[in-house]
Amino acid sequence: MGVVNTQQVLEGYTKAATAIEVLRTQGNRLEKSLGDLADEIRTLQDRKAKTQRFVEEAQTADLEAEIRRKQQEYQREAELGQQGLLEEEKKLMEPIYKDIRDRIIELGKANGYDIILEKGLIVLYVDEKHELTQKVIHSLNEDTAE
Repeated sequence: MGVVNTQQVLEGYTKAATAIEVLRTQGNRLEKSLGDLADEIRTLQDRKAKTQRFVEEAQTADLEAEIRRKQQEYQREAELGQQGLLEEEKKLMEPIYKDIRDRIIELGKANGYDIILEKGLIVLYVDEKHELTQKVIHSLNEDTAE
């Protein structure tokens, strides 16, 4: 019997760290883009609020239309951005999850384990001699270094 903390494996796998950094960068880029749009909306809303004090409502209709257009653009960008991030995460992470799963199976078969459990989900205690997490991380990163 053996146990593996797959979350720890994921955190220790250099290929996963690279993919996570790519996703973080894309997320930050989306956040900045949405922040810029939100700033534009606030600026338009402030201009409208100041203008409304001195002119009739009909004269601020153009500003109101521009605000609505920017809000719709914000919503569209947010939805497309999130969808894009989810697709990119799937594209980058699925092969990594497969690598981890395959390596655990490979190490299990090669070392005669009958069962390997996920440590974080169901195991409350395990003797260290059954702990395979670091072996899996080392094995994965060894292949990446080649």
